[in-house]
Amino acid sequence: MGTDNLGRDVFSRVVYAARVDLQIGVIMTYVPLVTGVVLGAIAGYFGGWVDTLIMRLVDVVIAFPFLVLVIAIGDVHRGARGRLEPVRASDPRRDARVA
Repeated sequence: MGTDNLGRDVFSRVVYAARVDLQIGVIMTYVPLVTGVVLGAIAGYFGGWVDTLIMRLVDVVIAFPFLVLVIAIGDVHRGARGRLEPVRASDPRRDARVA
């Protein structure tokens, strides 16, 4: 692969980045797996209204396409300056200023 414009080895940088990408991929696979197993076990053990409640929550999550859900969550958390910020109560003095 050679080197980049600054003389750094490209292959070693790709291998180092792949390590982080693989960690993210494994974590993002096991988090939903563990969550699903735990929620399924709780719904199966208790049954009744607990099962119904968990299944309705899962139905709501499944009803939204994943990309649309991510865009909506990002839009809710996007601040006035275009960065992701926590949601705060509206402040009329802050909103009235011109940037």
